[in-house]
Amino acid sequence: MKPSIWIAVILAVAGTASLGMRGIGWGVPSAARAALVLPAPLSTDFCQMMKQTRDEIYEYSSGSPIGRIRGQGDAAATPVL
Repeated sequence: MKPSIWIAVILAVAGTASLGMRGIGWGVPSAARAALVLPAPLSTDFCQMMKQTRDEIYEYSSGSPIGRIRGQGDAAATPVL
C-alpha cells in the first residue's frame, strides 16, 4: 500500500479511538446532576434501602454476588466479587 493510505488509516483509527475515549463518560452523571436528582437526605435513605434489598437478595441466593441461586456442587460457578 501507499504511505498515504497508511497515514489515512492511522489517522482514522486514532480519531475513532480518541472520540471513543471521550465518550466513555457520556452516560455517567456529574456530581452536580446527581445532587439535583437525589438530594443528600434522600440519597442516604435510598442507598440504605438499596443496601438492605441487596443484602436480602444475597441471603436468598446463599451469598452469591450475582444473585443466582447455587445448585448442588456448583459453588465454584459463582464468582465472589
